[in-house]
Amino acid sequence: KIQKRYHIKPIPLPEAQNGRVQAINFTSKAHPTITHAGFTLINVYLPANGLNAGKIAHLSALLRPHIKEQLRGRIFMCGDFNFITGEEDATNPLTSIRLGKADMKSWVKVEQCLGVREVKQDTHTHFALTQETALARSSRIDRHYTSLTDAELSIIAASTEISLARSPNENTASKTMDVLQDVHKPGLKATFRRLHVSDHLPVTLRFFPL
Repeated sequence: KIQKRYHIKPIPLPEAQNGRVQAINFTSKAHPTITHAGFTLINVYLPANGLNAGKIAHLSALLRPHIKEQLRGRIFMCGDFNFITGEEDATNPLTSIRLGKADMKSWVKVEQCLGVREVKQDTHTHFALTQETALARSSRIDRHYTSLTDAELSIIAASTEISLARSPNENTASKTMDVLQDVHKPGLKATFRRLHVSDHLPVTLRFFPL
C-alpha cells in the first residue's frame, strides 16, 4: 500500500551516519506538489558505546541546511537512541547513557530544529544483563518522535504500545528464571540471548481518530 501511494526516496547523508541514521522521503503520488501530503521517516540506531556527544552528533547531521531542506512533510523519527534524558528512564541512576547538561542542550536543539516531540510511553524497553549486578539495568532507549502539530493532535491521537505478541512462552520463561538463579554463572548473557531473540522490546506507534 505504501508503494502504491508514495514515491519513496532515501535522503543522502554523510558517510559517518551510515548504519546510524537513515532518512527517507515519502512523496504523495496523488498530490506531489503538496508538501504535507507526504512525510519523512527517520530511522535511528545510535552507538551503544562511546560518549553521548558522539551519539547526538549523528542526529545533528540532519540539521545541515542541504539535508534539512529535504526533510519534507511531517517527520516521524524512531529507533534505538541509546541515550536517555531523565532519571526515571533507567533503573541505574549512575548509568552513562543519561545525557548531561551540555549533551541535553545539543539534543534539545535537534528536537527544536526538527520540530519533533516524543510520543510518550513510560515502559522500559531494553534490558542490559551483566555479570556484575551493580551495572545491570533496564532503560527506555527505544522511542518515537513526531512533528505533528497541536491542531493535528486535536483530531488524532498518537499512541505507543509495547508489543508482547512474541513474548516468551511459559516454558521459555521457566528456563530464563533457572538461568538467572546464579548471576555469576559463566556465559549467562549468551544463554539469556539464546532464550530471547532480542534484549529490546518492540515499540509500536499507532494513530486513532478522536
